[in-house]
Amino acid sequence: MSNVRRHMHAATDTRLARCLDGLALSFAMLEHIHADLHLVCAGVKADKQSLPLAFWRCWSFVDTVHRIREAAQAVPGQSSKTSELRLFLDATAIAEDFRHYIQHLRSEL
Repeated sequence: MSNVRRHMHAATDTRLARCLDGLALSFAMLEHIHADLHLVCAGVKADKQSLPLAFWRCWSFVDTVHRIREAAQAVPGQSSKTSELRLFLDATAIAEDFRHYIQHLRSEL
């Protein structure tokens, strides 16, 4: 194998490892965020002081789903047309829309 091909293969391997690590970490974060998301949000009515915590958890959930969507689409060698990826992207599109809306809230105001 030529040095150029070896370098390209190593770069692809490194990129794949980074994508998979990013996905694994993001899914682990999502599990922690989701663990008490409902409990925190349900408690807002009784304790208005918990509103910032509820918003923080909700925003973290949306932002993490966005990160997972980005990493999933960046996996080297994966076609963006696979049925599994299309299904995931379709199912999580609302998180992307919400994140985009919040990111550009200033222009909405």
